[in-house]
Amino acid sequence: MSSRKKIPQDVETDVLIKSKRRCCLCFGIQNDLDEKNGQIAHIDKNRDNNNFDNLAFLCFNHHDKYDAVTSQSKNYTKNEVKRYRDDLYGYYEKLYDNDISNNDFLDYLNKTIRITSERHEVKDNKVIVTVDNLELMNSKTIELELWNDGKYELVINKIIMQNKLPFHYSSEHWTPLPFKGSDKDNTFTSIRYINNHFHGFEIESNKYINLYYNFPQLRIGFAKKVYTFQFDFLVDITIPSKSFNYKITDVSREVMKTIYFDFVLNDD
Repeated sequence: MSSRKKIPQDVETDVLIKSKRRCCLCFGIQNDLDEKNGQIAHIDKNRDNNNFDNLAFLCFNHHDKYDAVTSQSKNYTKNEVKRYRDDLYGYYEKLYDNDISNNDFLDYLNKTIRITSERHEVKDNKVIVTVDNLELMNSKTIELELWNDGKYELVINKIIMQNKLPFHYSSEHWTPLPFKGSDKDNTFTSIRYINNHFHGFEIESNKYINLYYNFPQLRIGFAKKVYTFQFDFLVDITIPSKSFNYKITDVSREVMKTIYFDFVLNDD
């Protein structure tokens, strides 16, 4: 009796890498892309046929079911397993054939999300605000813009603005407003910060939303000696599947954007 042929190591490696250890039946039937403990199955059930096209990675549960002989229920077919296997491979090929790979999405968003101001001069992430009196500045609203400079439409899930200024004590001092783009209801009504959150706001490519910060009356000269006026914006972003023509799932990342404020005396 001849012994079972072992799958060549290079073929085994190709199957594991192309499948990412994802079970093709879990993927095809349940849209499940979690990594699984499993085995490489022979699609034609001939354990000596170790051709790459005859192999598929299956979780233990699906491998047992596929190899089982059933008399009543219809078992998984060879063509079914092969089709789901090819769909799984195609999914990952599409994912990594995009201009940016899954691991590079954070880098992409860091490069394409920026905060700036059209009303104020900006130098190296520092917003220059002119005031009439450095000793006592009257309350002042600063208008900023959060831009999507990339080619993909984005969904802003949440923005949290963080600073260490003692006078920032109320959500009323911080209000994002939609400007170019539209929310999911296609309206332009004001979106107020509630507990530093707002949800599901879409920004198209090369569009922005306005961000307003309300400074209270402030002794600038003294405050500049004590505080850095650093504002950190934690932005929770999703690139929706439709941006990739539904070839890959939604991609969500958090990016941190930091700006500083500097106050200078108005020369006029």
